[in-house]
Amino acid sequence: MPRATRRFPAALLLPALLLAFTPAPSRASTATVLRKTAIAAGIIGAGFALDGLVKPRSMDEGPGEVMEEPGEVTGAGPFVFGGTAILGVAGLITGSPGATQTAKDLAVALTLTSGAVWALKYTTHRERPDGSNHYSFPSGHTAVAFAAASVIDKRYGGAAGWAAYGAAALAGEARVADNHHYFSDVVAGAVIGTVIGRLVAHAP
Repeated sequence: MPRATRRFPAALLLPALLLAFTPAPSRASTATVLRKTAIAAGIIGAGFALDGLVKPRSMDEGPGEVMEEPGEVTGAGPFVFGGTAILGVAGLITGSPGATQTAKDLAVALTLTSGAVWALKYTTHRERPDGSNHYSFPSGHTAVAFAAASVIDKRYGGAAGWAAYGAAALAGEARVADNHHYFSDVVAGAVIGTVIGRLVAHAP
């Protein structure tokens, strides 16, 4: 793979995402909703502007592999959907309503996010940077990872939320590093997943 002279990891999305989607009061004003929408649109637009600067690089050896390998797992369907199922079963077995509710929120968020992502993939028909198909925009792996992270953050907050967002950022970083997505694909996926996750999750 070609090496870039300059790269911007997906983790740099975290401050902007947290600023844009910090929960507003239950009676959020129209101005607040418009402000958050404008911020989200700006983040996605910035992703497109940076597509020319953010390039894949070889991560098959050296320290880069340490970052890439976890990212390939945290955005994968078997991990996020399988983890949701395991949490749901564990909640039922142990009689934990909190775990059960989190699993329900995750299931709804992941389902809605997947539907939104595939609707956009079919609509935009953007070719992947590696030329494998025309389902590049947005990144589904990144979207579901951020949807799960936003649910976990809203349900548990603190260290759990930051760890979940960090894992989601690794998923996006891996998709760009492997040349499966443009940076803007990852940015859009992160925004979509974060918005849906925060909308459907129930506060504890």
